[in-house]
Amino acid sequence: MKQAKIIVSGHVQDVGFRMSVEENARECDLVGYVKNLTDGTVEIVCEGRVEDIKRLLSRIKVINSYAIVKNVRTEFGKATGKFEQFNVKYGDMATETFKILKLGTKHAMQTNSSISRIETRLDGVDKTLGSMDKTLGSMDKTLYKVADSQARMEETMEEVHHTLKDMSQEDVLAE
Repeated sequence: MKQAKIIVSGHVQDVGFRMSVEENARECDLVGYVKNLTDGTVEIVCEGRVEDIKRLLSRIKVINSYAIVKNVRTEFGKATGKFEQFNVKYGDMATETFKILKLGTKHAMQTNSSISRIETRLDGVDKTLGSMDKTLGSMDKTLYKVADSQARMEETMEEVHHTLKDMSQEDVLAE
């Protein structure tokens, strides 16, 4: 069993990074904690098997779509055995509540923006479908005209056929 002290820098605070680390650390069977530091970095202290710690380290750079991990420093040491599970160490309640509300607002705004972009695309699709409907209507009218013309041509061909047949019978009788 080993302990790893991991310092993660980048855009890793106020983006749900600690909660994602907690979830991933638990999935990796690690114990310890994650907390924000005053310099804007995040500290992770975890204990477990080296391969499990390395599994967590491999996940840190892609842990969630809002965090931007720029650097990960890791120091290994001897496990202390003082942790029973993996937890987030939170700051004072008012600050943490504000951060969560801020994060929720950011997600809501991004979702709203995505919905607006989708609505705009759907408007374009709707216009395209309307245009296609008009084109299909015109094609239907043209096909009806072609079918009508074909029917008249068949009637004319039938008349020509009868006329030629009658003429050839008259020629036979005249001879």
